[in-house]
Amino acid sequence: MLSMDSKQPPRPDKITSSSPNPPSSSSPSPPSNSSTSHTLISTTAPPLPSEVSSKPISKPVKSRFGLRQMMSQGLVGTIGSPIFVILGIALSEARSGLLISFILNGFLMLGFVLVFSELALSFPVAGGGYSLSKEAIGGAQGFLIGWLIWIGNLLFIAISG
Repeated sequence: MLSMDSKQPPRPDKITSSSPNPPSSSSPSPPSNSSTSHTLISTTAPPLPSEVSSKPISKPVKSRFGLRQMMSQGLVGTIGSPIFVILGIALSEARSGLLISFILNGFLMLGFVLVFSELALSFPVAGGGYSLSKEAIGGAQGFLIGWLIWIGNLLFIAISG
């Protein structure tokens, strides 16, 4: 039959225990303490709702995007992986016209990138195109643009696949 010990358990942050095997008298051993201290990982409970502030922390977002980073974002969002599949077919059909179309597309993308970077500098908020359009032209139009961005991305994935 097991007996229940009425002692309190040791504190979880420090547990002291004596050495399990006492040193024998025939072998030399280094001097040691009779007890060894062990540190355990302790977990803490999350704060209570009354201890948490209900006001959100509003910290402005630092803009770390320059022209090069914004151009990269624009190219990644518009070119995608199909360019590597379609490039050979387009080159065989259009020949030198392909180079002209790439240059024209580059100028169009430069305009897009400059507008997007100007919006990002004017409205330092996180959230991409939806948040920027909501801040620039209002809630209802921003909502519509957000959905159009989502549908456009969905169609791009479907067409690219």
